[in-house]
Amino acid sequence: MTKLCGDSAHVASLVPQILGSTSNITLVITSVLIGVAILDLPARWSDRVNHLWFLAFGLQLALWINKTIKVLSKRYFTSVAEDGASVNRVSHTVIVWALQFVLWVVFLLDMLSNVGINAPAFMASLGIGGIAIALAVQNVPGDLFASLAIAVDKPFEVGDAININGITGTVEHVGLKTTRLRADSG
Repeated sequence: MTKLCGDSAHVASLVPQILGSTSNITLVITSVLIGVAILDLPARWSDRVNHLWFLAFGLQLALWINKTIKVLSKRYFTSVAEDGASVNRVSHTVIVWALQFVLWVVFLLDMLSNVGINAPAFMASLGIGGIAIALAVQNVPGDLFASLAIAVDKPFEVGDAININGITGTVEHVGLKTTRLRADSG
């Protein structure tokens, strides 16, 4: 099994990359909130300031986790790649996208819950709306699942030579919506 960050040198190289994704907006919000903390505010405003603290801290934490997902997944896929250079595989893209999607959905639901919105009721309404949207745009989920099938089954990858209907070519790009081939004739 391949190590993601086995020794202290790997961890030491991760920290600057992750902390480098610190947002200037969250730093400004935190600075303002520190200044506001000195003030003697009514309870109503104090609650709003607490919500802003949660928002600033949660946003920065989500940004750090997002960067961690990118860095660790790139390291992992680089370490398991046969040729050492091909890290832009469909599986890499899909896995990173799925992890980031889950991260930001959890962040959004936490933020909504923090400001007093009933998150389970909100998710239920999204489920009903999601069904309506899925019926309206049936081709897009179909393409997404077809792309996921290519990523998981790996019938071909970038650089493979394939033959389709008597035309032979090399796979140049495998994306969510399209796969580009370059015919041997150019």
